[in-house]
Amino acid sequence: MSQSSHQKWNYFVLNINIESAPSPPNPEEASKKLKGTLSPSFIQDQFPEEYKEVRQGEPMEVQLQKSLDHLGSQGWELINISTIGPKLLFFFKRTDKSIAGEG
Repeated sequence: MSQSSHQKWNYFVLNINIESAPSPPNPEEASKKLKGTLSPSFIQDQFPEEYKEVRQGEPMEVQLQKSLDHLGSQGWELINISTIGPKLLFFFKRTDKSIAGEG
C-alpha cells in the first residue's frame, strides 16, 4: 500500500495584546494619596524602580513589520488575523519541513 501524499503543515500563532497600557505610576499622585506625608521626591528616591522614566521603543507597527518580515524569511505565510478580546492573533502556516521531500 502506498502512503498518503497529502500536504503536511506547521502552524504558528503570533499574539499581540492590543489593550491600552496603564499609565505609569506618578510620585505626585502617590504623595496626594498619602495626604502629603511623603513628598514626591522622597517617594521617587525611595522607589526608583517603580518611578523610573520609561523610554518609548520603536512604534508598534515598526516592531510588527520586523516580526512579520522575520517570520516570512523563515517560510511562514500569514493566513488569517483575528481579534479575541484584547488580543490580536496572527495565524501562519508553512510546509512541514520534516515531511517535505518524502513520499
